[in-house]
Amino acid sequence: MKYMNRLYNEVSEGSYNENYTLAQVWIAYNLENSRSVDEKDFHVVDVPKKVINNETRHDPSRIIFTNNPEYKDKETNQGLEKSGDDYLPTKFGTGNKEHVVIYVKEGMTIRFLFDPTSSDYVKENVNFFDYDISNGVIYASEADAKAGTNPLPTSEQEKSLKNKKRFSQTGKQGINHPDNYPKNAQGAYFAFGNVNTGSGWGSQLWNKDKLSNKINGYNSRNNKGTTFGLVKGLDTENGTLIWNDGVVAPAIFSYARDADGNPISGKDKSIRGKTNFVQNEFPLRFNRTGGTYILDGVGNTQTNNLSKFEKVYDLTNSNGTHNIIYSNSFWPMDSAPTYGTDGHDMKFGYGVKQSDGSYNEDSKNQFTGLNGEGTSPLEEPKNFPPSDDGKNHNSYFGMSFSADFVIDPGYAGPLRYYFYGDDDMYVFLSKVNNYGTSHENLSNTTLVADIGGVHSSVGMYVNLWDTVKQISGRTEKGILPYHKADGTENEAEYYRLTFFYTERGASGSSCYMRFTLPFEELKTVPMKYTGNLEIEKEVKVQIVKCKIKCANYCSEKVTISCSGWGIGEDTFHGKCLLLYPRA
Repeated sequence: MKYMNRLYNEVSEGSYNENYTLAQVWIAYNLENSRSVDEKDFHVVDVPKKVINNETRHDPSRIIFTNNPEYKDKETNQGLEKSGDDYLPTKFGTGNKEHVVIYVKEGMTIRFLFDPTSSDYVKENVNFFDYDISNGVIYASEADAKAGTNPLPTSEQEKSLKNKKRFSQTGKQGINHPDNYPKNAQGAYFAFGNVNTGSGWGSQLWNKDKLSNKINGYNSRNNKGTTFGLVKGLDTENGTLIWNDGVVAPAIFSYARDADGNPISGKDKSIRGKTNFVQNEFPLRFNRTGGTYILDGVGNTQTNNLSKFEKVYDLTNSNGTHNIIYSNSFWPMDSAPTYGTDGHDMKFGYGVKQSDGSYNEDSKNQFTGLNGEGTSPLEEPKNFPPSDDGKNHNSYFGMSFSADFVIDPGYAGPLRYYFYGDDDMYVFLSKVNNYGTSHENLSNTTLVADIGGVHSSVGMYVNLWDTVKQISGRTEKGILPYHKADGTENEAEYYRLTFFYTERGASGSSCYMRFTLPFEELKTVPMKYTGNLEIEKEVKVQIVKCKIKCANYCSEKVTISCSGWGIGEDTFHGKCLLLYPRA
Protein backbone atom coordinates (compact mmCIF):
# COMPACT_ATOMS: atom_id res chain seq x y z
CA MET A 1 0.00 0.00 0.00
CA LYS A 2 2.76 2.45 0.84
CA TYR A 3 4.12 2.30 -2.71
CA MET A 4 0.77 2.98 -4.37
CA ASN A 5 -0.93 5.41 -1.99
CA ARG A 6 0.90 8.73 -1.99
CA LEU A 7 -1.15 9.81 1.03
CA TYR A 8 0.02 6.82 3.05
CA ASN A 9 1.56 8.17 6.25
CA GLU A 10 4.25 5.80 7.47
CA VAL A 11 4.85 7.84 10.62
CA SER A 12 1.44 8.02 12.32
CA GLU A 13 -0.37 5.16 14.01
CA GLY A 14 -2.48 3.28 11.50
CA SER A 15 -0.71 5.09 8.63
CA TYR A 16 -3.21 7.90 9.08
CA ASN A 17 -2.94 10.98 6.87
CA GLU A 18 -4.25 14.01 8.76
CA ASN A 19 -5.95 15.66 5.79
CA TYR A 20 -7.47 12.73 3.91
CA THR A 21 -8.50 9.23 4.91
CA LEU A 22 -8.55 6.35 2.45
CA ALA A 23 -12.13 5.10 2.57
CA GLN A 24 -12.34 2.64 -0.36
CA VAL A 25 -10.22 0.85 -2.93
CA TRP A 26 -11.83 0.08 -6.29
CA ILE A 27 -10.29 -2.62 -8.49
CA ALA A 28 -11.08 -3.95 -11.95
CA TYR A 29 -9.11 -6.58 -13.86
CA ASN A 30 -10.43 -6.08 -17.38
CA LEU A 31 -11.79 -2.56 -17.59
CA GLU A 32 -12.97 -1.58 -21.05
CA ASN A 33 -12.91 2.15 -20.30
CA SER A 34 -9.69 2.87 -18.43
CA ARG A 35 -11.04 6.25 -17.31
CA SER A 36 -14.26 4.89 -15.84
CA VAL A 37 -15.29 6.16 -12.42
CA ASP A 38 -18.53 4.17 -12.40
CA GLU A 39 -18.70 2.13 -9.22
CA LYS A 40 -20.52 -0.66 -11.07
CA ASP A 41 -17.37 -1.39 -13.10
CA PHE A 42 -15.30 -2.20 -10.02
CA HIS A 43 -14.94 -4.52 -7.07
CA VAL A 44 -15.28 -2.13 -4.09
CA VAL A 45 -13.21 -2.73 -0.98
CA ASP A 46 -14.05 -0.83 2.21
CA VAL A 47 -10.87 0.01 4.10
CA PRO A 48 -10.89 -1.50 7.63
CA LYS A 49 -11.19 0.89 10.55
CA LYS A 50 -9.68 1.19 13.99
CA VAL A 51 -10.10 3.48 16.99
CA ILE A 52 -7.19 5.82 17.71
CA ASN A 53 -7.47 8.41 20.50
CA ASN A 54 -11.23 7.77 20.75
CA GLU A 55 -11.62 8.53 17.04
CA THR A 56 -12.62 5.95 14.44
CA ARG A 57 -10.31 6.13 11.47
CA HIS A 58 -9.64 4.18 8.32
CA ASP A 59 -6.49 2.08 8.53
CA PRO A 60 -4.83 1.74 5.09
CA SER A 61 -2.03 -0.37 6.55
CA ARG A 62 -4.46 -3.30 6.55
CA ILE A 63 -4.87 -3.29 2.78
CA ILE A 64 -2.31 -5.75 1.35
CA PHE A 65 -1.44 -6.23 -2.31
CA THR A 66 0.14 -9.39 -3.71
CA ASN A 67 0.98 -10.74 -7.15
CA ASN A 68 1.20 -14.27 -5.79
CA PRO A 69 -1.91 -16.21 -6.84
CA GLU A 70 -0.97 -18.89 -4.30
CA TYR A 71 -1.08 -16.43 -1.41
CA LYS A 72 -1.88 -18.04 1.95
CA ASP A 73 -2.96 -16.07 5.01
CA LYS A 74 -0.62 -16.75 7.92
CA GLU A 75 -3.38 -16.85 10.53
CA THR A 76 -5.97 -18.95 8.72
CA ASN A 77 -3.89 -20.67 6.03
CA GLN A 78 -6.70 -19.77 3.65
CA GLY A 79 -6.12 -18.65 0.06
CA LEU A 80 -7.68 -16.00 -2.12
CA GLU A 81 -11.29 -16.25 -3.23
CA LYS A 82 -11.98 -16.64 -6.95
CA SER A 83 -14.75 -15.77 -9.38
CA GLY A 84 -14.09 -17.47 -12.68
CA ASP A 85 -10.53 -16.60 -13.64
CA ASP A 86 -10.40 -13.56 -11.36
CA TYR A 87 -9.06 -13.53 -7.84
CA LEU A 88 -11.35 -11.47 -5.61
CA PRO A 89 -10.33 -9.11 -2.80
CA THR A 90 -10.35 -11.40 0.22
CA LYS A 91 -10.96 -10.44 3.83
CA PHE A 92 -9.07 -12.23 6.58
CA GLY A 93 -9.23 -11.86 10.36
CA THR A 94 -11.61 -9.92 12.56
CA GLY A 95 -11.53 -6.79 14.77
CA ASN A 96 -8.16 -5.04 14.82
CA LYS A 97 -6.64 -7.99 12.94
CA GLU A 98 -8.99 -7.65 10.00
CA HIS A 99 -7.16 -7.12 6.72
CA VAL A 100 -7.93 -7.36 3.01
CA VAL A 101 -5.65 -8.94 0.44
CA ILE A 102 -5.92 -7.84 -3.19
CA TYR A 103 -4.39 -9.77 -6.06
CA VAL A 104 -2.48 -7.59 -8.53
CA LYS A 105 -1.85 -8.50 -12.13
CA GLU A 106 -0.82 -6.75 -15.31
CA GLY A 107 -3.48 -4.53 -16.90
CA MET A 108 -5.67 -4.11 -13.83
CA THR A 109 -7.08 -0.74 -12.75
CA ILE A 110 -6.99 0.53 -9.17
CA ARG A 111 -8.82 3.59 -7.83
CA PHE A 112 -8.35 5.10 -4.36
CA LEU A 113 -11.26 7.03 -2.84
CA PHE A 114 -10.48 9.41 0.00
CA ASP A 115 -12.69 11.25 2.46
CA PRO A 116 -11.51 14.68 3.62
CA THR A 117 -11.03 15.12 7.35
CA SER A 118 -11.76 18.32 9.28
CA SER A 119 -10.00 20.05 12.15
CA ASP A 120 -8.76 23.41 13.41
CA TYR A 121 -5.38 24.57 12.17
CA VAL A 122 -3.49 27.22 14.15
CA LYS A 123 -1.03 29.41 12.25
CA GLU A 124 1.55 30.77 14.64
CA ASN A 125 4.27 33.39 14.16
CA VAL A 126 1.78 35.95 12.88
CA ASN A 127 2.76 39.61 13.24
CA PHE A 128 0.25 42.34 14.06
CA PHE A 129 0.94 46.07 14.10
CA ASP A 130 -1.30 48.64 15.77
CA TYR A 131 -1.04 52.14 14.30
CA ASP A 132 -2.14 55.42 15.89
CA ILE A 133 -3.12 58.50 13.87
CA SER A 134 -3.13 60.91 16.84
CA ASN A 135 -0.41 62.19 19.12
CA GLY A 136 -1.50 59.72 21.81
CA VAL A 137 -3.35 62.11 24.13
CA ILE A 138 -6.79 63.72 24.24
CA TYR A 139 -8.04 67.19 25.12
CA ALA A 140 -11.05 68.56 26.92
CA SER A 141 -11.53 71.53 24.59
CA GLU A 142 -11.16 72.52 20.98
CA ALA A 143 -8.76 75.30 21.92
CA ASP A 144 -6.45 72.94 23.80
CA ALA A 145 -6.51 70.44 20.94
CA LYS A 146 -5.55 73.09 18.39
CA ALA A 147 -2.85 74.56 20.61
CA GLY A 148 -1.65 71.22 22.01
CA THR A 149 -2.04 72.50 25.58
CA ASN A 150 -3.33 70.71 28.68
CA PRO A 151 -3.15 67.19 27.24
CA LEU A 152 -4.94 64.39 29.10
CA PRO A 153 -4.23 60.64 29.14
CA THR A 154 -6.38 58.77 26.61
CA SER A 155 -7.94 56.71 29.41
CA GLU A 156 -9.74 59.88 30.59
CA GLN A 157 -12.12 59.33 27.65
CA GLU A 158 -14.02 56.86 29.85
CA LYS A 159 -13.34 58.64 33.12
CA SER A 160 -13.52 62.41 33.59
CA LEU A 161 -14.66 62.97 29.97
CA LYS A 162 -17.04 60.03 29.75
CA ASN A 163 -20.15 62.07 28.99
CA LYS A 164 -18.38 65.09 27.57
CA LYS A 165 -16.77 66.09 24.33
CA ARG A 166 -13.17 65.02 23.89
CA PHE A 167 -10.77 65.96 21.14
CA SER A 168 -7.83 64.33 19.35
CA GLN A 169 -5.10 66.02 17.37
CA THR A 170 -4.74 64.05 14.10
CA GLY A 171 -2.99 66.33 11.58
CA LYS A 172 0.12 64.40 10.49
CA GLN A 173 0.42 62.72 13.87
CA GLY A 174 1.25 59.20 15.02
CA ILE A 175 2.11 56.83 12.17
CA ASN A 176 1.51 59.71 9.73
CA HIS A 177 4.11 61.99 11.31
CA PRO A 178 6.64 63.44 8.82
CA ASP A 179 9.50 62.04 10.92
CA ASN A 180 8.42 58.53 9.87
CA TYR A 181 9.11 59.21 6.19
CA PRO A 182 12.43 59.57 4.38
CA LYS A 183 13.58 63.18 4.56
CA ASN A 184 12.66 65.38 1.59
CA ALA A 185 11.22 62.37 -0.27
CA GLN A 186 9.26 63.20 -3.40
CA GLY A 187 6.07 61.33 -4.28
CA ALA A 188 2.73 60.27 -2.83
CA TYR A 189 2.81 59.68 0.93
CA PHE A 190 1.21 56.41 2.04
CA ALA A 191 -0.82 57.05 5.22
CA PHE A 192 -3.55 55.81 7.55
CA GLY A 193 -6.88 57.55 7.93
CA ASN A 194 -8.04 59.81 5.14
CA VAL A 195 -9.87 63.10 4.77
CA ASN A 196 -12.57 61.95 7.21
CA THR A 197 -10.03 61.94 10.06
CA GLY A 198 -7.99 65.04 9.23
CA SER A 199 -4.78 63.07 8.67
CA GLY A 200 -3.38 65.71 6.29
CA TRP A 201 -2.49 63.04 3.69
CA GLY A 202 -6.01 62.24 2.42
CA SER A 203 -5.62 63.81 -1.01
CA GLN A 204 -2.25 62.29 -1.95
CA LEU A 205 -2.10 61.36 -5.63
CA TRP A 206 0.25 58.81 -7.18
CA ASN A 207 0.95 59.05 -10.88
CA LYS A 208 0.90 55.66 -12.56
CA ASP A 209 0.61 55.10 -16.29
CA LYS A 210 0.14 58.88 -16.69
CA LEU A 211 -2.95 58.71 -14.47
CA SER A 212 -3.38 60.18 -11.00
CA ASN A 213 -4.52 57.66 -8.39
CA LYS A 214 -5.58 58.32 -4.82
CA ILE A 215 -3.66 56.12 -2.43
CA ASN A 216 -5.18 57.11 0.95
CA GLY A 217 -8.81 57.31 -0.05
CA TYR A 218 -11.34 55.93 -2.48
CA ASN A 219 -9.68 55.80 -5.91
CA SER A 220 -12.45 56.42 -8.44
CA ARG A 221 -10.28 55.22 -11.33
CA ASN A 222 -10.53 51.56 -10.30
CA ASN A 223 -13.17 49.08 -9.23
CA LYS A 224 -14.34 49.54 -5.63
CA GLY A 225 -11.70 52.25 -5.10
CA THR A 226 -8.59 50.05 -5.36
CA THR A 227 -5.11 51.27 -6.31
CA PHE A 228 -2.89 48.69 -8.00
CA GLY A 229 0.89 48.69 -8.26
CA LEU A 230 1.79 50.41 -4.96
CA VAL A 231 4.39 47.72 -4.21
CA LYS A 232 6.90 46.17 -6.59
CA GLY A 233 8.73 43.61 -4.50
CA LEU A 234 9.58 41.88 -1.25
CA ASP A 235 12.68 42.55 0.81
CA THR A 236 13.32 38.85 1.48
CA GLU A 237 16.10 39.51 3.97
CA ASN A 238 13.98 41.73 6.25
CA GLY A 239 10.52 40.46 5.33
CA THR A 240 9.17 43.89 4.39
CA LEU A 241 7.68 45.51 1.31
CA ILE A 242 9.54 47.30 -1.45
CA TRP A 243 7.34 50.18 -2.54
CA ASN A 244 6.99 51.25 -6.13
CA ASP A 245 8.65 54.36 -7.51
CA GLY A 246 6.83 57.49 -6.40
CA VAL A 247 5.31 55.89 -3.27
CA VAL A 248 6.71 57.14 0.04
CA ALA A 249 5.80 55.02 3.07
CA PRO A 250 6.78 54.54 6.72
CA ALA A 251 8.33 51.22 7.80
CA ILE A 252 4.91 49.83 8.69
CA PHE A 253 5.88 46.10 8.76
CA SER A 254 9.38 46.27 10.26
CA TYR A 255 10.35 45.35 13.81
CA ALA A 256 13.51 45.06 15.88
CA ARG A 257 15.13 41.87 17.17
CA ASP A 258 17.13 41.15 20.30
CA ALA A 259 20.71 39.91 20.43
CA ASP A 260 19.50 36.33 19.90
CA GLY A 261 17.49 37.28 16.85
CA ASN A 262 14.09 37.07 18.52
CA PRO A 263 11.42 39.62 17.50
CA ILE A 264 10.74 42.40 20.01
CA SER A 265 7.13 43.29 20.77
CA GLY A 266 5.96 46.59 22.18
CA LYS A 267 6.04 50.23 21.21
CA ASP A 268 8.31 50.70 18.23
CA LYS A 269 11.20 52.93 19.30
CA SER A 270 12.25 53.76 15.76
CA ILE A 271 8.92 55.05 14.47
CA ARG A 272 6.07 57.09 15.91
CA GLY A 273 2.55 55.75 16.36
CA LYS A 274 3.35 52.06 15.94
CA THR A 275 3.16 49.13 18.36
CA ASN A 276 4.43 45.70 17.34
CA PHE A 277 2.89 42.36 18.38
CA VAL A 278 5.43 39.96 16.91
CA GLN A 279 5.81 37.26 19.57
CA ASN A 280 2.81 35.16 18.60
CA GLU A 281 0.38 37.18 20.72
CA PHE A 282 -2.36 36.77 18.12
CA PRO A 283 -2.11 33.51 16.11
CA LEU A 284 -4.57 32.84 13.31
CA ARG A 285 -7.07 29.98 13.48
CA PHE A 286 -8.23 28.24 10.31
CA ASN A 287 -10.98 25.72 9.65
CA ARG A 288 -9.45 22.87 7.69
CA THR A 289 -11.34 20.45 5.46
CA GLY A 290 -9.00 18.17 3.55
CA GLY A 291 -6.29 20.47 2.22
CA THR A 292 -8.44 23.60 2.20
CA TYR A 293 -7.95 26.17 4.97
CA ILE A 294 -10.39 29.01 5.72
CA LEU A 295 -9.50 31.79 8.16
CA ASP A 296 -12.00 31.66 11.02
CA GLY A 297 -10.54 33.53 13.98
CA VAL A 298 -7.65 35.27 15.70
CA GLY A 299 -6.32 33.75 18.90
CA ASN A 300 -6.56 35.69 22.19
CA THR A 301 -9.21 38.00 20.70
CA GLN A 302 -12.98 38.14 20.27
CA THR A 303 -12.55 38.00 16.49
CA ASN A 304 -14.28 34.75 15.50
CA ASN A 305 -16.51 33.27 12.78
CA LEU A 306 -14.51 34.96 10.04
CA SER A 307 -15.57 32.26 7.58
CA LYS A 308 -19.07 33.75 7.59
CA PHE A 309 -20.30 37.13 6.37
CA GLU A 310 -23.18 39.01 7.93
CA LYS A 311 -25.12 42.08 6.91
CA VAL A 312 -23.79 44.94 9.03
CA TYR A 313 -25.13 47.92 7.10
CA ASP A 314 -28.42 48.40 5.26
CA LEU A 315 -29.05 51.97 4.12
CA THR A 316 -32.44 52.70 2.54
CA ASN A 317 -31.94 55.14 -0.31
CA SER A 318 -34.49 57.83 -1.21
CA ASN A 319 -35.71 55.77 -4.17
CA GLY A 320 -36.41 52.76 -1.96
CA THR A 321 -33.31 50.77 -2.97
CA HIS A 322 -30.85 49.47 -0.40
CA ASN A 323 -27.13 50.00 0.01
CA ILE A 324 -26.09 46.83 1.84
CA ILE A 325 -22.67 46.02 3.28
CA TYR A 326 -21.69 42.48 4.31
CA SER A 327 -18.70 41.96 6.54
CA ASN A 328 -16.98 39.33 8.68
CA SER A 329 -15.99 42.07 11.17
CA PHE A 330 -12.22 41.67 11.24
CA TRP A 331 -11.28 43.75 14.28
CA PRO A 332 -8.53 41.78 16.10
CA MET A 333 -6.88 44.87 17.58
CA ASP A 334 -10.02 45.52 19.66
CA SER A 335 -8.40 43.03 22.04
CA ALA A 336 -4.95 44.61 21.97
CA PRO A 337 -3.64 46.30 25.14
CA THR A 338 -3.19 49.48 23.07
CA TYR A 339 -6.90 49.97 22.39
CA GLY A 340 -8.05 53.26 23.93
CA THR A 341 -5.22 53.24 26.46
CA ASP A 342 -2.74 55.94 27.40
CA GLY A 343 -0.34 56.88 24.63
CA HIS A 344 -2.71 55.73 21.89
CA ASP A 345 -5.79 56.80 19.93
CA MET A 346 -9.13 57.32 21.62
CA LYS A 347 -11.92 54.86 20.92
CA PHE A 348 -14.29 55.86 18.16
CA GLY A 349 -16.80 54.39 15.72
CA TYR A 350 -19.92 54.38 17.89
CA GLY A 351 -23.08 55.65 16.24
CA VAL A 352 -26.83 55.64 16.78
CA LYS A 353 -28.75 53.74 14.11
CA GLN A 354 -31.28 55.79 12.18
CA SER A 355 -34.54 54.71 10.55
CA ASP A 356 -32.89 54.49 7.11
CA GLY A 357 -30.23 52.08 8.41
CA SER A 358 -27.38 54.59 8.66
CA TYR A 359 -25.55 55.61 11.83
CA ASN A 360 -25.23 59.08 13.29
CA GLU A 361 -21.72 60.14 14.20
CA ASP A 362 -20.96 60.37 17.89
CA SER A 363 -20.50 64.09 18.47
CA LYS A 364 -18.54 63.45 21.66
CA ASN A 365 -15.54 62.00 19.75
CA GLN A 366 -13.98 64.77 17.67
CA PHE A 367 -10.69 65.63 16.04
CA THR A 368 -8.81 68.71 15.05
CA GLY A 369 -6.63 67.98 12.05
CA LEU A 370 -5.48 69.18 8.66
CA ASN A 371 -7.19 69.44 5.32
CA GLY A 372 -6.68 66.78 2.65
CA GLU A 373 -3.60 68.47 1.25
CA GLY A 374 -2.12 68.88 4.72
CA THR A 375 -1.52 72.57 4.13
CA SER A 376 -3.89 74.18 6.63
CA PRO A 377 -5.75 73.25 9.81
CA LEU A 378 -9.44 72.44 9.74
CA GLU A 379 -11.51 75.48 10.59
CA GLU A 380 -13.51 73.58 13.21
CA PRO A 381 -13.39 70.12 14.81
CA LYS A 382 -15.13 67.24 13.08
CA ASN A 383 -16.67 64.02 14.36
CA PHE A 384 -14.82 60.75 13.87
CA PRO A 385 -16.67 58.58 11.32
CA PRO A 386 -19.05 55.89 12.61
CA SER A 387 -18.31 52.22 11.93
CA ASP A 388 -20.47 50.22 9.56
CA ASP A 389 -21.86 48.33 12.56
CA GLY A 390 -22.13 51.43 14.78
CA LYS A 391 -19.60 50.11 17.34
CA ASN A 392 -16.29 51.42 18.61
CA HIS A 393 -13.31 49.66 17.04
CA ASN A 394 -9.54 49.85 17.09
CA SER A 395 -9.01 50.90 13.49
CA TYR A 396 -5.69 51.19 11.65
CA PHE A 397 -3.61 48.05 11.93
CA GLY A 398 -1.47 45.72 9.85
CA MET A 399 -0.74 42.01 9.71
CA SER A 400 2.03 39.97 8.13
CA PHE A 401 2.88 36.28 8.13
CA SER A 402 4.25 33.58 5.88
CA ALA A 403 3.11 30.04 5.09
CA ASP A 404 5.30 27.34 3.57
CA PHE A 405 3.99 24.57 1.39
CA VAL A 406 5.58 21.64 -0.38
CA ILE A 407 5.20 20.17 -3.85
CA ASP A 408 6.05 16.48 -3.86
CA PRO A 409 7.00 14.74 -7.10
CA GLY A 410 3.81 13.88 -8.96
CA TYR A 411 1.57 16.22 -6.95
CA ALA A 412 -1.12 17.55 -9.28
CA GLY A 413 -3.69 18.79 -6.78
CA PRO A 414 -4.95 22.36 -6.43
CA LEU A 415 -2.79 25.31 -5.37
CA ARG A 416 -5.32 28.06 -4.76
CA TYR A 417 -5.54 31.29 -2.83
CA TYR A 418 -8.60 33.51 -2.43
CA PHE A 419 -8.91 36.80 -0.55
CA TYR A 420 -11.90 39.05 -0.02
CA GLY A 421 -11.72 42.17 2.10
CA ASP A 422 -10.24 45.60 2.64
CA ASP A 423 -7.86 47.39 2.58
CA ASP A 424 -4.36 46.59 1.25
CA MET A 425 -3.52 42.92 0.62
CA TYR A 426 -0.23 41.89 -0.97
CA VAL A 427 0.85 38.26 -1.36
CA PHE A 428 4.21 37.03 -2.67
CA LEU A 429 5.24 33.53 -3.75
CA SER A 430 8.90 32.54 -3.42
CA LYS A 431 10.90 29.38 -4.03
CA VAL A 432 12.62 28.20 -0.82
CA ASN A 433 16.10 26.83 -1.39
CA ASN A 434 17.96 24.62 1.12
CA TYR A 435 14.75 24.37 3.15
CA GLY A 436 15.23 23.93 6.89
CA THR A 437 19.00 24.45 6.81
CA SER A 438 21.23 27.32 7.88
CA HIS A 439 21.66 28.14 4.18
CA GLU A 440 17.94 28.56 3.54
CA ASN A 441 17.15 31.41 1.15
CA LEU A 442 14.38 32.65 -1.14
CA SER A 443 14.47 33.10 -4.89
CA ASN A 444 12.15 33.92 -7.80
CA THR A 445 9.89 36.01 -5.55
CA THR A 446 6.75 37.01 -7.45
CA LEU A 447 3.83 39.26 -6.48
CA VAL A 448 0.73 37.08 -6.94
CA ALA A 449 -1.96 39.21 -5.24
CA ASP A 450 -2.09 43.00 -5.44
CA ILE A 451 -5.10 44.76 -3.94
CA GLY A 452 -3.91 48.15 -2.73
CA GLY A 453 -5.53 51.33 -1.53
CA VAL A 454 -8.33 52.33 0.82
CA HIS A 455 -11.36 50.69 -0.72
CA SER A 456 -14.54 48.71 -0.27
CA SER A 457 -14.22 44.95 0.12
CA VAL A 458 -13.06 43.25 -3.08
CA GLY A 459 -11.99 39.71 -3.91
CA MET A 460 -9.11 38.11 -5.76
CA TYR A 461 -8.58 34.47 -6.80
CA VAL A 462 -5.09 33.18 -7.60
CA ASN A 463 -4.18 29.87 -9.20
CA LEU A 464 -0.67 29.41 -7.82
CA TRP A 465 0.16 26.74 -10.37
CA ASP A 466 0.57 29.53 -12.93
CA THR A 467 3.39 31.07 -10.90
CA VAL A 468 4.94 27.72 -9.94
CA LYS A 469 5.07 26.86 -13.63
CA GLN A 470 6.76 30.20 -14.34
CA ILE A 471 9.27 29.84 -11.49
CA SER A 472 10.15 26.22 -12.20
CA GLY A 473 10.28 26.53 -15.97
CA ARG A 474 8.28 23.32 -16.30
CA THR A 475 5.77 23.15 -19.11
CA GLU A 476 3.31 20.51 -17.89
CA LYS A 477 1.21 22.63 -15.51
CA GLY A 478 4.28 23.05 -13.28
CA ILE A 479 3.96 19.46 -11.99
CA LEU A 480 7.22 18.09 -10.59
CA PRO A 481 8.05 14.74 -12.30
CA TYR A 482 8.95 11.72 -10.21
CA HIS A 483 12.32 11.38 -11.91
CA LYS A 484 14.96 13.61 -13.43
CA ALA A 485 16.23 13.16 -16.97
CA ASP A 486 19.07 10.98 -15.67
CA GLY A 487 16.62 8.62 -13.94
CA THR A 488 17.33 9.74 -10.37
CA GLU A 489 14.41 10.70 -8.15
CA ASN A 490 13.35 14.32 -7.78
CA GLU A 491 13.17 15.73 -4.28
CA ALA A 492 10.22 17.74 -2.98
CA GLU A 493 10.20 21.48 -3.69
CA TYR A 494 9.34 24.07 -1.04
CA TYR A 495 7.58 27.38 -1.60
CA ARG A 496 6.64 30.28 0.68
CA LEU A 497 3.66 32.60 0.59
CA THR A 498 4.25 35.93 2.34
CA PHE A 499 1.19 37.99 3.26
CA PHE A 500 0.82 41.71 4.07
CA TYR A 501 -2.49 43.24 5.07
CA THR A 502 -3.59 46.65 6.36
CA GLU A 503 -6.79 48.26 7.59
CA ARG A 504 -6.40 51.98 6.82
CA GLY A 505 -9.83 53.48 6.34
CA ALA A 506 -11.77 52.88 9.59
CA SER A 507 -15.57 52.40 9.17
CA GLY A 508 -15.45 48.73 8.09
CA SER A 509 -12.96 45.89 8.13
CA SER A 510 -13.19 42.50 6.40
CA CYS A 511 -10.56 39.83 5.85
CA TYR A 512 -11.58 36.50 4.32
CA MET A 513 -8.84 34.08 3.33
CA ARG A 514 -9.06 30.61 1.86
CA PHE A 515 -6.30 28.52 0.39
CA THR A 516 -5.84 24.94 -0.75
CA LEU A 517 -2.22 23.94 -0.26
CA PRO A 518 -0.15 20.88 0.78
CA PHE A 519 1.47 22.27 3.93
CA GLU A 520 3.45 19.16 4.81
CA GLU A 521 5.61 16.81 2.80
CA LEU A 522 4.17 13.33 2.40
CA LYS A 523 5.76 11.31 5.19
CA THR A 524 6.21 8.11 3.27
CA VAL A 525 9.29 6.07 4.14
CA PRO A 526 10.79 4.11 1.23
CA MET A 527 10.93 0.41 1.96
CA LYS A 528 14.46 -0.87 2.16
CA TYR A 529 14.70 -4.53 1.17
CA THR A 530 17.83 -5.84 2.85
CA GLY A 531 17.17 -9.57 2.80
CA ASN A 532 18.49 -12.00 0.23
CA LEU A 533 16.37 -12.08 -2.91
CA GLU A 534 16.63 -15.34 -4.83
CA ILE A 535 16.35 -14.93 -8.60
CA GLU A 536 15.83 -17.86 -10.94
CA LYS A 537 16.84 -17.30 -14.55
CA GLU A 538 16.66 -19.80 -17.35
CA VAL A 539 19.69 -19.65 -19.66
CA LYS A 540 20.00 -22.21 -22.45
CA VAL A 541 17.76 -24.64 -20.59
CA GLN A 542 20.00 -24.27 -17.56
CA ILE A 543 18.65 -22.92 -14.23
CA VAL A 544 21.16 -20.59 -12.63
CA LYS A 545 20.61 -19.19 -9.13
CA CYS A 546 22.34 -16.11 -7.76
CA LYS A 547 21.70 -14.08 -4.61
CA ILE A 548 21.79 -10.27 -4.49
CA LYS A 549 21.20 -7.52 -1.96
CA CYS A 550 18.32 -5.33 -3.19
CA ALA A 551 18.09 -1.99 -1.37
CA ASN A 552 15.55 0.49 -2.73
CA TYR A 553 13.91 -2.40 -4.55
CA CYS A 554 10.91 -0.40 -5.79
CA SER A 555 11.39 1.62 -8.99
CA GLU A 556 15.18 1.13 -9.04
CA LYS A 557 17.31 -0.42 -11.78
CA VAL A 558 19.07 -3.44 -10.29
CA THR A 559 22.17 -4.98 -11.81
CA ILE A 560 22.55 -8.69 -11.08
CA SER A 561 26.12 -9.84 -11.12
CA CYS A 562 26.23 -13.55 -11.94
CA SER A 563 29.70 -13.56 -13.42
CA GLY A 564 30.67 -16.33 -11.03
CA TRP A 565 28.17 -18.52 -12.86
CA GLY A 566 29.66 -17.74 -16.19
CA ILE A 567 26.83 -15.61 -17.58
CA GLY A 568 28.11 -12.04 -17.03
CA GLU A 569 25.80 -9.26 -15.88
CA ASP A 570 22.18 -8.53 -16.60
CA THR A 571 19.88 -5.60 -15.67
CA PHE A 572 16.18 -5.57 -14.90
CA HIS A 573 13.76 -2.94 -13.67
CA GLY A 574 12.30 -3.63 -10.25
CA LYS A 575 8.67 -2.47 -10.31
CA CYS A 576 6.29 -1.79 -7.44
CA LEU A 577 4.43 -4.92 -6.38
CA LEU A 578 6.29 -7.22 -8.79
CA LEU A 579 8.00 -9.71 -6.55
CA TYR A 580 9.55 -11.56 -9.48
CA PRO A 581 11.51 -9.46 -12.01
CA ARG A 582 11.24 -10.13 -15.69
CA ALA A 583 14.03 -12.17 -17.19
